[in-house]
Amino acid sequence: MAFLLSLAFSRGWITEPMRVGIGLVVGVGLMVAGELSLSRLRGILGHVLVAVGLATLEVAFLAGARLYGLFPVEWGLLGAFVAAIAAALIAIRHDSQLVAALGLVTVLAAPPVLGASPP
Repeated sequence: MAFLLSLAFSRGWITEPMRVGIGLVVGVGLMVAGELSLSRLRGILGHVLVAVGLATLEVAFLAGARLYGLFPVEWGLLGAFVAAIAAALIAIRHDSQLVAALGLVTVLAAPPVLGASPP
């Protein structure tokens, strides 16, 4: 699958906006899957899925804002903030300090990663 995606990216079959869209959809899907896993299984899988979902969303915001210039940095920051709020809600619902820490790291790392100006 990774080879097929790499080939599709290099040949231009999947454009830059499609790459960012895929990243956003996959990130949200992983966070939803993590929430469902925490609700039903109560194991480490839910924590991993939420973490990977947050990381995927952060990379999608980075690609959309800085690499491809598809949207302003402020939109990327807003997206990271919304993702952190979702992580906080998941953390509160499941009393998970790990998910809360991941959400905090996501929202605190977003400005320097996205290259936001200090004001």
